[in-house]
Amino acid sequence: MAEELIRWIEAERQRRGWGVRELAREAGLTAAQVSEVLHGKSRPGIRFYLGMWRAFHVSIDYLLQLAGELPPGPEANPTLMEIIEIARRLPPGLQEDLRRYSEWRSRQATAEDADTPAAPDPA
Repeated sequence: MAEELIRWIEAERQRRGWGVRELAREAGLTAAQVSEVLHGKSRPGIRFYLGMWRAFHVSIDYLLQLAGELPPGPEANPTLMEIIEIARRLPPGLQEDLRRYSEWRSRQATAEDADTPAAPDPA
């Protein structure tokens, strides 16, 4: 579950030339706490996430996304980011129209998916 988070932390730690003790000091944690998470012996908790936020200056949302605890944000989807940027440029009334259209289209897509029969199992 937290494998991607651990890979990211290890890459950042190495990029900065930090050992586990230095990372722990920057994070305000003990080296044992950091080591246990990095070696999969314990799951990261709120204190760990806060420590990584403090050490690496990234959002806690980002860390939780890496850990699989939150879904990816819109920045992971270029099309969604473009839609957001277009919506930001619209006046408020048109933003509301866009929201209503998006909601309607989402319901349509859900209904279409429900009407599509599942593919037969090839086995």
